[in-house]
Amino acid sequence: MKKNDSMAAAISAVISYIKAEKRQGDTHGINRWGVSGRQFQMQTRNQMQSKSFHGWKLR
Repeated sequence: MKKNDSMAAAISAVISYIKAEKRQGDTHGINRWGVSGRQFQMQTRNQMQSKSFHGWKLR
């Protein structure tokens, strides 16, 4: 019975930690991974438009 109690406590701690992280990270509904991905796409597009990639030969 003691093993089950300690396992339940560990699972409960992990779940509460995940919930706290989610509340802290998404305070205004901003998805940080999505923002980072869009920023990378915009930077790549700007480099291509400014001809930073011209002269590279893909092998």
